[in-house]
Amino acid sequence: MFYSKTTGGFYETAIHGPRKINVIDPVFAWPQIEQEGEDGVTVLVNDPDITPPMVDTDNPDCKIPADAVEITDEEHAALIEGQASGKIITADDNGFPVLSDPPPPTTEQVIASYTAAVQKHLDDTAKQRGYDGILSACTYATSTNAKFQAEGQAAVAWRDAVWTSCYATLAAVESGAAVIPTIEDLIALLPEINWGV
Repeated sequence: MFYSKTTGGFYETAIHGPRKINVIDPVFAWPQIEQEGEDGVTVLVNDPDITPPMVDTDNPDCKIPADAVEITDEEHAALIEGQASGKIITADDNGFPVLSDPPPPTTEQVIASYTAAVQKHLDDTAKQRGYDGILSACTYATSTNAKFQAEGQAAVAWRDAVWTSCYATLAAVESGAAVIPTIEDLIALLPEINWGV
């Protein structure tokens, strides 16, 4: 088993080929002997009683990167287990794989996960009322049906209030005025909808 720092991948000789192969020494001159061919003509053939010298050479079909380092099966299993528990596999100064804590999410990643959660909260709440999502509910704000119109206008007002609250919280976090809340805490801070009917 091998690990490449360059690709961040694992390689096996059984799949990707051995780095070295054992071949007949290319400078070896095989002794010839005379042998009678099928047509009765004497020909020269390699002496079958000679064992040629063998040498190790680079395998041209090997797919293991040049920077890959060899690791044991036990080390590989421990790395995969650590990765499954939330760690990431990186390389040390010598190119050997080690487990590390993942870097904290970027501000952009935090905002993306929060806004996705808020959008889901909006849609889930509208679905509980029988709409396909918040956008569907908002389209009824101009309905000629009084009940649908009231619910649509409530959905519009609530959607606007939710996003205003969400972005105010995120702005406070970005400015350092507030700590990053959990998604659950952020949802709990949002205003509740009043369908009004």
